[in-house]
Amino acid sequence: MDKLVYSRIELSYNYLESKQAKSLLLLCCLFQEDEEIPIELLVRYGIGLELFEDLNALAETRNRVDTLVDELRSSYLLLGEDESAFVKMHDVIRDVCLLIATKEEHGYMVRHDTSLEEWPEKDKRSPHTAAISLYSNKMHELPAGLDCPNLKLLRFVGAVRNKLEIPGDVFEGAKELRVVTFSFGRIESEPTAFRFLLNLRTLCLENCRFLGDLSFIGSLQKLEILSFFNSKKVVLPSEVGELSNLKLLDLRCKERNTKIISGVLSCLRKLQELYMGAQFFNDDDQETRTSVTELNSLSCLKRLEISIPLGNKVLSMLKDLQFSNLIEFEFSMSGSIYGYDLKYKLQKNSLSLMDVDRSVLLENNINALFRRTKILELRRVRELKNVVKDLDEEEGFVHLETLRIYFCDEVEYVYMDDDDAEIICGRLGDPIQPPSPLVNLRFLHVNMCPAMKSLFKKSVVKCLVQLQQLMIWHCEELEGIVLAKGRREESKETRDKIVVLPKLNSLNLQNLTKFRSFFVHSTSEKEDNFGSENIDNVHATQHLFNPQVLLRNLEKPILREMEKHVLLEVDKMQDESLYNLKDLIMHSCNDMESIFDFERLKNRREELAAVVFGQLESMELSYMDKLTHIWRMVLRQIQGFYNLRKLEVQGCPKLRYLLSPVVAKMVVNLQHLKLNNCRMIEQVILMEEEEEEEDEDISEKKMMDKIVFPLLEDVMIEECPNMKTFCSGQLIMPKLARVSIDSAEVFNDQSIWKGDLNSTLAYLSARYVYFIKNLLFLENYILFQLLFLIFLLFSGSRKKPMLHETHYPFLPLFGMKIHKTGWSEFLNRRNKIKRRNKKVQLIYILLFSMHKKNKKGPVNLCWPLEYLLIRA
Repeated sequence: MDKLVYSRIELSYNYLESKQAKSLLLLCCLFQEDEEIPIELLVRYGIGLELFEDLNALAETRNRVDTLVDELRSSYLLLGEDESAFVKMHDVIRDVCLLIATKEEHGYMVRHDTSLEEWPEKDKRSPHTAAISLYSNKMHELPAGLDCPNLKLLRFVGAVRNKLEIPGDVFEGAKELRVVTFSFGRIESEPTAFRFLLNLRTLCLENCRFLGDLSFIGSLQKLEILSFFNSKKVVLPSEVGELSNLKLLDLRCKERNTKIISGVLSCLRKLQELYMGAQFFNDDDQETRTSVTELNSLSCLKRLEISIPLGNKVLSMLKDLQFSNLIEFEFSMSGSIYGYDLKYKLQKNSLSLMDVDRSVLLENNINALFRRTKILELRRVRELKNVVKDLDEEEGFVHLETLRIYFCDEVEYVYMDDDDAEIICGRLGDPIQPPSPLVNLRFLHVNMCPAMKSLFKKSVVKCLVQLQQLMIWHCEELEGIVLAKGRREESKETRDKIVVLPKLNSLNLQNLTKFRSFFVHSTSEKEDNFGSENIDNVHATQHLFNPQVLLRNLEKPILREMEKHVLLEVDKMQDESLYNLKDLIMHSCNDMESIFDFERLKNRREELAAVVFGQLESMELSYMDKLTHIWRMVLRQIQGFYNLRKLEVQGCPKLRYLLSPVVAKMVVNLQHLKLNNCRMIEQVILMEEEEEEEDEDISEKKMMDKIVFPLLEDVMIEECPNMKTFCSGQLIMPKLARVSIDSAEVFNDQSIWKGDLNSTLAYLSARYVYFIKNLLFLENYILFQLLFLIFLLFSGSRKKPMLHETHYPFLPLFGMKIHKTGWSEFLNRRNKIKRRNKKVQLIYILLFSMHKKNKKGPVNLCWPLEYLLIRA
């Protein structure tokens, strides 16, 4: 390793403020390169090694570790997102830390060799070794008489099907062990193997299958952490009740036959955290009520994670379970044997409710957790129409950060208050004004709720100042996100108020067939007749985004199968809303006719000083049957779109052109352009009809004389048979490096490339027309021969037909020379054809099947013919 690199990383390590941070960093070396390191596992190791002796509560220790991990991230010694449950080490950082950790003062021994069959002989007796991490898929037995008197941590990771035997005297020379972890494998231990570990504080037997008795655990009197996470065949013996110092018990096991002897839990008086899977709660009324009684007796319990089977029955049995002492909780209902993540991922204050009635929830003590819940998932919950009001009307889920509503057939609103009074937005911790409903909501996901009409009323949504992500899928009756009163009922002052969602940066709307707009007005009986005001109302809801909603931080909207006519009608204030839009993805919005409509600015040219969509970088539009304009009525005075780098358009059959000259002058940073299956498109750049009519000084037409794309590198055009040229004027693309037309690379083919894109497209278009004329003229002549050839090719004969161009005299009429090719190459070529005309497929079969017996070689087909066939 380079000495300079080593010295700088070592300097960063030495400058860490606390010994705890240094120890935590060295613990990360025990894991493999690029392995995700669970932060929770670092917590459990740190407790076992007594790194946090000043802290008694596990929650405080976990908070301390989170702080230290943030410090290491900020020093770039660890990698990972801020709110992630895992971290990683860069391989260079890990190498340096391993060099530091293996020094005598730290005494780490790390062997990650999956082919290792025996314990390294030199490491059996090491007075300075303090920590051992060993990965092996082939080791079947630990060494007898391990002599490491200063060993504090032992971590062994094996293979799932590998059997590992633990002899009775293996730990006799390692009595100072504080942390022992065995992961993966079938563990068979002699009953006396752990009798020497009187100082053991953390024991993790995870992802294992136990072949022997676990009664030895009762002798580990100082044990504080005991985990059987994701293990099998766990039968917790009565001796576990003797662990008077146990603080954390993880029983999230993998099989239904996991058992715990009655009376064990009630003996663990110091237990602070308990994790239990669905195995411990079943339809047996007596067993479940016994478990509830034992849980209620744990006065020190501060965190509880349990999973129960689906349905009302088991939940009703838990109605007496007390949650008043809990600080953190995770409660889930699942149809599987365990309703938890198979990784160490703890979610604070989470509720996941499935296949249950609202009445059962309200009769249960679990409803007391609603006001403290941060993550709430509702899946197939019945008798529920107005989520917030029906479940927590008193406080309104003020701590809720994530809300997921799936498959709830009766839900109509997330929160809709019948009271006409304006809601005053209060925040958490405000001594004067109580917090408003959903004030802390950050993520909202709604999926498959067919009765959902809208999400919020206008007075509520203004309080969603923390909302960052909004995802709504498959809600057939949903008309809008925000619902206001009818225009006649709403006062002018209220009507003119703008709804602001300052932190919303991600919006995903899919399969909303009745969606009218982000902001909609309710329709009263008085407004049923189409008066002038009602017409204005209809006009105002023709656009997915309208001026009454400001989304300043929205970066990436994804819209799929939305039945709307225009995405956005730009007016005076719209350049402030959606200003940070960076990526736009639209798919199968079949009724949408235009994306950006500037018609309202036609008579207000003096107001066009502001920049519109200056941050937009990428736009992907696909399968929009009625799309005729991407940009409509764009005036010369408008500035914007100058950061657009990627533009992809696919499956838009009514689109005649892509850019107007005005827009082409704006998108100066365009780098990648892709057009696919736009069969009506004639040119990429074409004058708008509206521009031609109103442009008196014909300066727009002069703009067509010279079009410059200074950064355009990549152009791809597929299945656009009517495209004759790129634009009518001079085209300058100094950085153009790749041009693909109908899957053929033409930029470096001198026989096809004519110096610029305009000339090349014109040349190929002319050859295409010539080919089609000949094809129609010869259709009747070749039909019989083609059918006969098909019969030969697919008759099932093992011998492939030998064909020659002299058998088909019509081919020279195309002016093409047919070369030989192998049968395998023909098959490869044929498989690449997608959705082609059947007639063209037959011709492909004819052309690519011609070869002579015992002669194979690379394809040397004349390129223009191949190109023309693909275009057809």
